[in-house]
Amino acid sequence: IPDFKKCRGTSAFLFVLMGVWIRMMNRSFNTPQQVFWRMLIASGLAWIVFGRFFSTRLLAKLTRRDWSIYALRAALNYGVGVIFFTIAINRINLSTVSFVSALPIIGVLAMIMFKEKFDRRAVPFVIISVFGLVLTTGLTLHKLDVGFGSIAALIGTLGFDISWLMVRYHPKKMTNFHNTTLMLSFAWIIPLAIILVTGDTILPSSISQTALIGLIASAILNVAGLFILNYIF
Repeated sequence: IPDFKKCRGTSAFLFVLMGVWIRMMNRSFNTPQQVFWRMLIASGLAWIVFGRFFSTRLLAKLTRRDWSIYALRAALNYGVGVIFFTIAINRINLSTVSFVSALPIIGVLAMIMFKEKFDRRAVPFVIISVFGLVLTTGLTLHKLDVGFGSIAALIGTLGFDISWLMVRYHPKKMTNFHNTTLMLSFAWIIPLAIILVTGDTILPSSISQTALIGLIASAILNVAGLFILNYIF
């Protein structure tokens, strides 16, 4: 079993790096394009790496509810979380995005979804952690953007958090290899639908070397990040 603290640290590092890859891809791809290609490539990589853990018998045992959970988690995580997170990164300072996405919202959602009890003794530490976020992100009133970019960051964070909590609904017989691969199998559908509805092109007119590096790195780290976060939650 991987070390839990190391997994949390690694996932946080990968999440921060995602902002870098998004900015790099932004030179050639618009938001739906880059999310679509990141997720499509990540899905293919997941099947290449984890496909050996699947069997026809295993897939046949999955119920409609099981498939719907995978599809809903993918829609929340990628159709809401990744898309709005990408919009936020392209519109406002990374310090503001980091602050909003690191707020302890997931604890409140756990109370609502799973009736988890909140220890009142933790309140002072939660407050201190918020002040700590301000210091570590370098956020100031001058840098704080409360416009659409911040709203997008908040919506994206809600999409991520609900999706992570829903990992508890997966069948116990399914491992993180299975859950990661099946989630990514649905991840590219909503971005593709947005592209088709808006009449945009699937590929940009040109792709810079910087954008290509961002695409490859983000696709690989999307697989690693999802696998680690599935384990954590």
